[in-house]
Amino acid sequence: MRSCLPGPRFVELVLAAALTLAAGPAAADDTMARADALFAEGVKLRDSNLELACAKFGESLQLNPQAIGVLLNVAMCDERQGRVASAVRRYRETRERAREQSFPEYLKAADGKLAALTPLVPHLSIRFEEPPAPQTKVVVDDQVVPLSALDDLPLDPGERTVVVSAPGRIAFERTVTLAQSERRELAVPPLQRPSSRRMIGKVAVATGAAAVATSLVLGYVANRRYERYIGATDDNGDPLCPEGPDGRICTDGDVYSHVQSARQLGNVGTIVGVAGVAVMLAGGYLWVFAPRQQAERPAAKAGAAAPEARKRAGVRVVPALGLTGGGLSIVGRF
Repeated sequence: MRSCLPGPRFVELVLAAALTLAAGPAAADDTMARADALFAEGVKLRDSNLELACAKFGESLQLNPQAIGVLLNVAMCDERQGRVASAVRRYRETRERAREQSFPEYLKAADGKLAALTPLVPHLSIRFEEPPAPQTKVVVDDQVVPLSALDDLPLDPGERTVVVSAPGRIAFERTVTLAQSERRELAVPPLQRPSSRRMIGKVAVATGAAAVATSLVLGYVANRRYERYIGATDDNGDPLCPEGPDGRICTDGDVYSHVQSARQLGNVGTIVGVAGVAVMLAGGYLWVFAPRQQAERPAAKAGAAAPEARKRAGVRVVPALGLTGGGLSIVGRF
């Protein structure tokens, strides 16, 4: 007969669920207690150590985002530390919550602060000289800004970093310094595609490195072959390439041909190695000095200047042959 009693696994699940439900309110109470403690610490430090007090208020707000009193103190911290745009944003949030929760004292305090601070907020307008490329992203101080909000950005005073990027394009980056109440406009030029010089530089460095590696292998093989035959002896133990007044002279025809082959192979390795180093240096120059940011690329002053510059600039990797060997050359105008 089958038992109708619950199994051990079912009992474990029921107990786990019960413990989770019981722990939920306890964990929430601990979080609220921690938030209240941090707020109390911030209040004590507000007059003696503003920076630390503001850090305490910020932590408390993270633990309890609905605390209107903590929010008001964080807004005051932003105001006293010169971040007027951040302060205005938080005072507006405080005002909305005060209306919803019927806190007239908070509403009055927020309205007074907004009236005084709103005229001090700097504004930045970001416009594109041409329609932006697909999937263009604008980031201001690590915060993504929608393209629809670029006409009028309220920002804190000081240095603000603007980065405009798009897939397959060179990013545009600019640092803008804003003063209180200042209104500025930032024009973003068309984002360029990656420089062909940079890509050619990478390819040239890889090609040169491969050539240097090949030259090392050729040199090793040539040296082993030369040492093997230059020291060869006959059946009596006499050297087949004895030392003469002008160096070693090989008396055996086969040994002589092997020694000459080793020398030629060594010469080829040397030529390949020198050519590889030259290509690496040229490629490294192109790679390092090619434009990385749109901001580094000066805008053309006249409409015909840009096409003319593109016509003058160019680079090619071509083979170079001569009586003593061969290699690669990089030819171009920059």
